[in-house]
Amino acid sequence: MNTHSIFPGTFHGDELTCLFYSNLMKPEVVPGGREEKAINTMCSLWTEFAASGNPSPLWPKYTAEDGAYLNIGEDLVPSKNFRSKELKVWRDIFNLINNVPTNKL
Repeated sequence: MNTHSIFPGTFHGDELTCLFYSNLMKPEVVPGGREEKAINTMCSLWTEFAASGNPSPLWPKYTAEDGAYLNIGEDLVPSKNFRSKELKVWRDIFNLINNVPTNKL
């Protein structure tokens, strides 16, 4: 939704502009475009989650072992281990700073 920023992608709270239209926050949505498709997809996921507790049959159950998640992009794609290499760097730094033995995690 963030079409007017030097930072690509969406940000925390971007969905509010799509759900609660106002003159202060008005997204520029092209009918039939990517933004409209994203809005409709997210609204469907939220609605289904509110109704059933499961946003989509495609949404995998998360476990720490496989880090399952649903990649919400042009399509909904069940995926695993989101940015695992980058997360390992941060875990290693945390462990080093906090003197956590690696065999304890």
